[in-house]
Amino acid sequence: MKTETEIFQILSEGNPNSLGRLLEVLQSIKDREFSIQALITLYQKEDRYVSMRISNLLKRLWREDPKHILPYIDQLIAYATTLKNPTFRWTLAQIYDELTEHLNIKQKQTLIKEIKRNLQLGEDWIMLVQSMKALKKATTSGVDIQDCQAALLNLQKTPSKVVRAQANQLIKLIRA
Repeated sequence: MKTETEIFQILSEGNPNSLGRLLEVLQSIKDREFSIQALITLYQKEDRYVSMRISNLLKRLWREDPKHILPYIDQLIAYATTLKNPTFRWTLAQIYDELTEHLNIKQKQTLIKEIKRNLQLGEDWIMLVQSMKALKKATTSGVDIQDCQAALLNLQKTPSKVVRAQANQLIKLIRA
């Protein structure tokens, strides 16, 4: 069994723009040498590169079979009250976007609340775009996003062209 310290060290190695030894950690999880729950707790270290690799691992797992991470959704939601790491925050939006049919009503509601909060937490363009993508999907299920209008109007002033475009689309959707 590998320790959190060992896995953190493995995930922190390599070029920041690469996967590093991510596939090795994925195999450790599949071989039950390291747990998904322990992987998720590494988000609390708030390390930018390790968080990106954790998110990549989680996506690989849920895309292989959502059942791999469904038992940990509530733990991820609980972390949302304290973690502001953009990678973690955009992963919440991706969970909603890709796994919504597997979530219960309370999980969906809490994730939407946190995704809305993402619009006010920073300027990370990936976090903002992923959040707006999830909110757009939520509207197709009848979720009201009127309360996001002020944040979206503010995002129209951001330097990021893609963020401005997504904000404009959502504002049009709200006003339609």
